[in-house]
Amino acid sequence: MKSFTPILSWLLVCAASSVWAASIQLEDQTAIEAEILQVDDEELIIRLPRRRVGTIDGKPLPPPLVEGAAAPPFQLRDLQGNPQTLGTSQGRVTVLHFWVSWCPHCRSDAPKLQALYNQFRAHPKVAIVTVSLDEQREALDRFVQERQVSYPVIDAAEQAKLPGGVDLAELYHVNSFPMTYLIDEQGIIRQKLRGSFVESGVDLTQQLQQLLPPS
Repeated sequence: MKSFTPILSWLLVCAASSVWAASIQLEDQTAIEAEILQVDDEELIIRLPRRRVGTIDGKPLPPPLVEGAAAPPFQLRDLQGNPQTLGTSQGRVTVLHFWVSWCPHCRSDAPKLQALYNQFRAHPKVAIVTVSLDEQREALDRFVQERQVSYPVIDAAEQAKLPGGVDLAELYHVNSFPMTYLIDEQGIIRQKLRGSFVESGVDLTQQLQQLLPPS
């Protein structure tokens, strides 16, 4: 699994740096239009619109994970060894939440996630699944114990190390946290929430209920 330390540093640098558009010509005479995020003695950091990129290492970019797109399927096990499955014919509305134990915004969401899980844990059409991006299992276990977490938690680092393992952070384009996907019964993304849904005032309970069929 990829380390998030460079990503976090990059985000902090970008937030403090000026951004301006420029016409750039590379040494091979390739001309591009891009936003310049940072310039220093060693490197130039730019941001390109996704539509401008043809391939990376000869491979096309995967489709963007936006509202209306199919959520990437997976079948993994949580900390309790229980299978957690997501797919196009799952038949359940799923809240898929990515977090890390040391993130204060993730900590803000934890009590609401627990309350949400308690409310819907017996509902046959609802799944609450979270993915820890902690690199140290000790930190994850300590958080789960201290917060008395009972909702399903997938250890992304552990799962990625298994034979044929899946890197969930890469699969779901997670480059900041927390991040929450609300996925309908057909496995289609209906909402993608960046940052704490509690701090942003999003009523996740209401959003979830709107996707459920009439009782």
